[in-house]
Amino acid sequence: MWLTGRGYELSSYVGTAAVRNGRADVVRYLLLEGFREPTDFGLPWVELAAQEGRLETLKVLHEWGFPLSDQVLHYAESSQHWAVVGWFLKLVQEGEEVEVDVPGVFQGAASSGHLGLMTSFLDACRRDSVSAGTAEQAWPYDTFSEPLACIAFTCAAEGGCLEALEWLTEQGCPMPEDGKPYWLAAQNGDMATLRCLRRLGCPWGPPGWLVSECVKYVSCCRLPVLQWMLAEGCPADLGQALEAVRVRIAYDGGTEEMLRVQEWLGEQLLRQLWHRLWLE
Repeated sequence: MWLTGRGYELSSYVGTAAVRNGRADVVRYLLLEGFREPTDFGLPWVELAAQEGRLETLKVLHEWGFPLSDQVLHYAESSQHWAVVGWFLKLVQEGEEVEVDVPGVFQGAASSGHLGLMTSFLDACRRDSVSAGTAEQAWPYDTFSEPLACIAFTCAAEGGCLEALEWLTEQGCPMPEDGKPYWLAAQNGDMATLRCLRRLGCPWGPPGWLVSECVKYVSCCRLPVLQWMLAEGCPADLGQALEAVRVRIAYDGGTEEMLRVQEWLGEQLLRQLWHRLWLE
Protein backbone atom coordinates (compact mmCIF):
# COMPACT_ATOMS: atom_id res chain seq x y z
CA MET A 1 0.00 0.00 0.00
CA TRP A 2 1.02 3.62 -0.47
CA LEU A 3 1.72 4.22 3.24
CA THR A 4 3.68 1.04 3.84
CA GLY A 5 5.71 1.72 0.72
CA ARG A 6 6.90 4.91 2.35
CA GLY A 7 7.90 3.37 5.64
CA TYR A 8 4.77 3.98 7.70
CA GLU A 9 3.94 1.29 10.24
CA LEU A 10 0.43 -0.08 10.33
CA SER A 11 -1.45 -1.28 13.39
CA SER A 12 -4.72 -2.91 14.26
CA TYR A 13 -6.13 0.53 15.06
CA VAL A 14 -5.86 1.32 11.36
CA GLY A 15 -8.13 -1.67 10.85
CA THR A 16 -10.72 -0.19 13.19
CA ALA A 17 -10.73 3.01 11.15
CA ALA A 18 -11.02 1.00 7.94
CA VAL A 19 -13.99 -0.95 9.29
CA ARG A 20 -15.70 2.25 10.42
CA ASN A 21 -15.27 3.83 7.00
CA GLY A 22 -16.25 0.77 5.02
CA ARG A 23 -12.84 0.13 3.45
CA ALA A 24 -13.27 -3.58 2.88
CA ASP A 25 -10.15 -3.65 0.70
CA VAL A 26 -8.00 -2.22 3.50
CA VAL A 27 -9.48 -4.64 6.03
CA ARG A 28 -8.73 -7.58 3.74
CA TYR A 29 -5.15 -6.34 3.22
CA LEU A 30 -4.56 -5.98 6.97
CA LEU A 31 -5.89 -9.47 7.62
CA LEU A 32 -3.62 -10.86 4.92
CA GLU A 33 -0.71 -9.09 6.62
CA GLY A 34 -1.55 -10.79 9.90
CA PHE A 35 -3.17 -7.91 11.77
CA ARG A 36 -6.07 -8.64 14.12
CA GLU A 37 -8.59 -6.41 15.82
CA PRO A 38 -7.49 -4.72 19.07
CA THR A 39 -9.13 -6.08 22.21
CA ASP A 40 -8.80 -2.85 24.19
CA PHE A 41 -10.32 -0.35 21.79
CA GLY A 42 -13.99 0.18 20.89
CA LEU A 43 -16.47 -2.32 19.54
CA PRO A 44 -15.46 -5.63 17.97
CA TRP A 45 -15.03 -5.16 14.24
CA VAL A 46 -18.10 -7.15 13.22
CA GLU A 47 -20.32 -5.12 15.55
CA LEU A 48 -18.78 -1.86 14.40
CA ALA A 49 -19.33 -2.80 10.75
CA ALA A 50 -22.97 -3.63 11.52
CA GLN A 51 -23.49 -0.38 13.41
CA GLU A 52 -22.08 1.63 10.50
CA GLY A 53 -23.91 -0.40 7.87
CA ARG A 54 -20.70 -1.59 6.17
CA LEU A 55 -22.03 -4.74 4.54
CA GLU A 56 -19.06 -5.47 2.25
CA THR A 57 -16.67 -5.10 5.17
CA LEU A 58 -18.85 -7.38 7.27
CA LYS A 59 -18.76 -9.99 4.50
CA VAL A 60 -14.96 -9.87 4.48
CA LEU A 61 -14.83 -10.34 8.24
CA HIS A 62 -17.25 -13.25 8.00
CA GLU A 63 -15.12 -14.87 5.30
CA TRP A 64 -12.14 -14.65 7.64
CA GLY A 65 -13.99 -16.47 10.38
CA PHE A 66 -14.93 -13.58 12.63
CA PRO A 67 -17.77 -14.91 14.80
CA LEU A 68 -21.20 -13.35 14.41
CA SER A 69 -23.46 -12.79 17.39
CA ASP A 70 -26.93 -11.48 18.04
CA GLN A 71 -25.25 -8.17 18.88
CA VAL A 72 -24.37 -7.79 15.21
CA LEU A 73 -28.06 -8.01 14.37
CA HIS A 74 -28.92 -5.67 17.24
CA TYR A 75 -26.57 -2.94 16.01
CA ALA A 76 -27.73 -3.27 12.40
CA GLU A 77 -31.42 -3.26 13.31
CA SER A 78 -31.19 -0.37 15.80
CA SER A 79 -29.31 1.70 13.19
CA GLN A 80 -31.84 0.66 10.51
CA HIS A 81 -29.23 -0.83 8.20
CA TRP A 82 -31.70 -3.23 6.63
CA ALA A 83 -29.33 -4.57 3.98
CA VAL A 84 -27.10 -5.85 6.79
CA VAL A 85 -30.12 -7.27 8.63
CA GLY A 86 -31.29 -9.09 5.51
CA TRP A 87 -27.82 -10.55 4.86
CA PHE A 88 -27.52 -11.69 8.47
CA LEU A 89 -30.93 -13.38 8.49
CA LYS A 90 -30.11 -15.12 5.22
CA LEU A 91 -27.01 -16.60 6.86
CA VAL A 92 -29.15 -17.80 9.75
CA GLN A 93 -31.60 -19.42 7.33
CA GLU A 94 -28.66 -21.14 5.64
CA GLY A 95 -27.56 -22.69 8.92
CA GLU A 96 -25.43 -20.07 10.71
CA GLU A 97 -25.71 -20.97 14.39
CA VAL A 98 -26.62 -17.69 16.05
CA GLU A 99 -29.45 -16.93 18.45
CA VAL A 100 -31.58 -14.27 16.81
CA ASP A 101 -34.48 -12.22 18.15
CA VAL A 102 -36.39 -12.53 14.88
CA PRO A 103 -39.64 -11.12 16.35
CA GLY A 104 -37.72 -8.02 17.43
CA VAL A 105 -36.30 -7.62 13.93
CA PHE A 106 -39.75 -7.92 12.37
CA GLN A 107 -41.15 -5.34 14.78
CA GLY A 108 -38.29 -2.98 13.92
CA ALA A 109 -38.96 -3.45 10.22
CA ALA A 110 -42.65 -2.69 10.77
CA SER A 111 -41.81 0.43 12.78
CA SER A 112 -39.57 1.66 9.96
CA GLY A 113 -41.86 0.54 7.15
CA HIS A 114 -39.31 -1.83 5.59
CA LEU A 115 -41.75 -3.86 3.51
CA GLY A 116 -39.07 -5.93 1.77
CA LEU A 117 -37.80 -7.43 5.01
CA MET A 118 -41.32 -7.91 6.34
CA THR A 119 -42.32 -9.75 3.17
CA SER A 120 -39.27 -12.02 3.32
CA PHE A 121 -39.94 -12.81 6.97
CA LEU A 122 -43.61 -13.65 6.40
CA ASP A 123 -42.79 -15.80 3.37
CA ALA A 124 -40.25 -17.74 5.45
CA CYS A 125 -42.79 -18.23 8.24
CA ARG A 126 -45.38 -19.51 5.80
CA ARG A 127 -42.88 -21.92 4.23
CA ASP A 128 -42.03 -23.24 7.69
CA SER A 129 -45.74 -23.59 8.48
CA VAL A 130 -46.36 -25.57 5.31
CA SER A 131 -43.39 -27.88 5.93
CA ALA A 132 -44.53 -28.42 9.52
CA GLY A 133 -48.11 -29.11 8.46
CA THR A 134 -49.48 -26.05 10.28
CA ALA A 135 -50.16 -23.78 7.33
CA GLU A 136 -53.33 -22.43 8.90
CA GLN A 137 -51.19 -20.53 11.45
CA ALA A 138 -49.59 -17.99 9.15
CA TRP A 139 -48.42 -15.65 11.88
CA PRO A 140 -45.91 -16.87 14.49
CA TYR A 141 -46.15 -16.12 18.18
CA ASP A 142 -43.49 -14.48 20.30
CA THR A 143 -42.19 -15.65 23.65
CA PHE A 144 -44.96 -13.84 25.52
CA SER A 145 -47.64 -15.87 23.71
CA GLU A 146 -49.08 -12.71 22.12
CA PRO A 147 -49.44 -12.65 18.34
CA LEU A 148 -46.32 -11.17 16.81
CA ALA A 149 -48.48 -9.68 14.09
CA CYS A 150 -50.39 -7.54 16.61
CA ILE A 151 -47.15 -6.25 18.07
CA ALA A 152 -45.83 -5.44 14.59
CA PHE A 153 -49.07 -3.60 13.79
CA THR A 154 -48.67 -1.52 16.95
CA CYS A 155 -45.03 -0.76 16.09
CA ALA A 156 -46.05 0.40 12.61
CA ALA A 157 -48.66 2.72 14.14
CA GLU A 158 -46.12 4.16 16.56
CA GLY A 159 -43.70 4.74 13.69
CA GLY A 160 -46.39 6.36 11.55
CA CYS A 161 -45.73 3.90 8.72
CA LEU A 162 -48.96 3.89 6.74
CA GLU A 163 -47.59 1.56 4.07
CA ALA A 164 -46.67 -1.01 6.71
CA LEU A 165 -50.12 -0.76 8.31
CA GLU A 166 -51.83 -1.25 4.96
CA TRP A 167 -49.52 -4.12 4.01
CA LEU A 168 -50.07 -5.92 7.31
CA THR A 169 -53.82 -5.57 6.87
CA GLU A 170 -53.64 -6.90 3.30
CA GLN A 171 -51.72 -9.93 4.59
CA GLY A 172 -54.51 -10.75 7.03
CA CYS A 173 -52.64 -9.49 10.07
CA PRO A 174 -54.85 -9.64 13.19
CA MET A 175 -55.20 -6.15 14.64
CA PRO A 176 -54.70 -5.42 18.34
CA GLU A 177 -57.94 -5.03 20.25
CA ASP A 178 -56.44 -2.99 23.08
CA GLY A 179 -56.56 0.43 21.34
CA LYS A 180 -52.82 1.00 21.74
CA PRO A 181 -52.17 1.77 18.04
CA TYR A 182 -54.52 4.78 18.37
CA TRP A 183 -52.99 5.80 21.68
CA LEU A 184 -49.44 5.75 20.28
CA ALA A 185 -50.48 7.69 17.17
CA ALA A 186 -52.24 10.21 19.42
CA GLN A 187 -49.05 10.64 21.45
CA ASN A 188 -47.32 11.68 18.25
CA GLY A 189 -50.19 13.94 17.20
CA ASP A 190 -50.22 11.88 14.01
CA MET A 191 -53.62 12.49 12.45
CA ALA A 192 -52.67 10.69 9.22
CA THR A 193 -52.00 7.47 11.12
CA LEU A 194 -55.15 7.89 13.22
CA ARG A 195 -57.25 8.24 10.07
CA CYS A 196 -55.48 5.26 8.49
CA LEU A 197 -56.18 3.08 11.54
CA ARG A 198 -59.85 4.07 11.43
CA ARG A 199 -60.09 3.38 7.70
CA LEU A 200 -58.52 -0.06 8.16
CA GLY A 201 -61.00 -0.89 10.91
CA CYS A 202 -58.62 -1.07 13.86
CA PRO A 203 -60.57 -1.58 17.13
CA TRP A 204 -60.81 1.37 19.54
CA GLY A 205 -60.04 -0.81 22.54
CA PRO A 206 -62.19 -1.39 25.65
CA PRO A 207 -65.15 1.03 25.90
CA GLY A 208 -64.07 4.30 27.48
CA TRP A 209 -60.37 3.39 27.70
CA LEU A 210 -58.82 5.34 24.83
CA VAL A 211 -60.12 8.85 25.53
CA SER A 212 -59.62 8.49 29.29
CA GLU A 213 -56.05 7.27 28.73
CA CYS A 214 -55.20 10.05 26.29
CA VAL A 215 -56.16 12.88 28.65
CA LYS A 216 -53.71 11.61 31.29
CA TYR A 217 -50.63 12.47 29.20
CA VAL A 218 -49.46 15.84 27.94
CA SER A 219 -48.20 14.28 24.70
CA CYS A 220 -51.61 12.99 23.60
CA CYS A 221 -53.99 15.29 25.48
CA ARG A 222 -54.69 17.25 22.31
CA LEU A 223 -58.09 18.78 21.67
CA PRO A 224 -58.14 18.17 17.86
CA VAL A 225 -57.26 14.49 18.42
CA LEU A 226 -59.96 13.99 21.05
CA GLN A 227 -62.55 15.84 18.98
CA TRP A 228 -61.73 13.61 16.02
CA MET A 229 -62.04 10.46 18.14
CA LEU A 230 -65.51 11.35 19.35
CA ALA A 231 -66.62 12.44 15.88
CA GLU A 232 -65.48 9.06 14.52
CA GLY A 233 -67.51 7.17 17.10
CA CYS A 234 -64.85 6.22 19.63
CA PRO A 235 -66.70 4.87 22.69
CA ALA A 236 -65.93 7.27 25.55
CA ASP A 237 -66.88 7.61 29.19
CA LEU A 238 -66.93 11.41 29.33
CA GLY A 239 -67.34 11.50 33.10
CA GLN A 240 -64.34 9.23 33.59
CA ALA A 241 -62.27 11.23 31.08
CA LEU A 242 -63.18 14.53 32.74
CA GLU A 243 -62.20 13.18 36.15
CA ALA A 244 -58.89 11.89 34.73
CA VAL A 245 -57.91 15.26 33.28
CA ARG A 246 -58.95 17.04 36.49
CA VAL A 247 -56.72 14.72 38.52
CA ARG A 248 -53.80 15.43 36.18
CA ILE A 249 -54.34 19.20 36.36
CA ALA A 250 -54.60 19.07 40.17
CA TYR A 251 -51.35 17.09 40.31
CA ASP A 252 -49.07 19.39 38.32
CA GLY A 253 -51.16 22.29 37.09
CA GLY A 254 -51.54 20.79 33.63
CA THR A 255 -51.02 22.74 30.43
CA GLU A 256 -53.13 25.27 28.55
CA GLU A 257 -54.15 22.49 26.19
CA MET A 258 -55.27 20.35 29.14
CA LEU A 259 -57.36 23.22 30.46
CA ARG A 260 -59.02 23.54 27.06
CA VAL A 261 -59.63 19.80 27.00
CA GLN A 262 -61.15 19.97 30.49
CA GLU A 263 -63.52 22.73 29.41
CA TRP A 264 -64.48 20.88 26.23
CA LEU A 265 -65.10 17.59 28.04
CA GLY A 266 -67.32 19.43 30.53
CA GLU A 267 -69.35 20.85 27.66
CA GLN A 268 -69.63 17.43 26.00
CA LEU A 269 -70.71 15.79 29.24
CA LEU A 270 -73.34 18.48 29.85
CA ARG A 271 -74.64 18.08 26.30
CA GLN A 272 -74.80 14.31 26.79
CA LEU A 273 -76.76 14.69 30.04
CA TRP A 274 -79.24 17.12 28.46
CA HIS A 275 -79.69 14.71 25.56
CA ARG A 276 -80.51 11.86 27.94
CA LEU A 277 -82.99 14.00 29.87
CA TRP A 278 -84.64 15.05 26.63
CA LEU A 279 -85.06 11.43 25.54
CA GLU A 280 -86.61 10.55 28.88
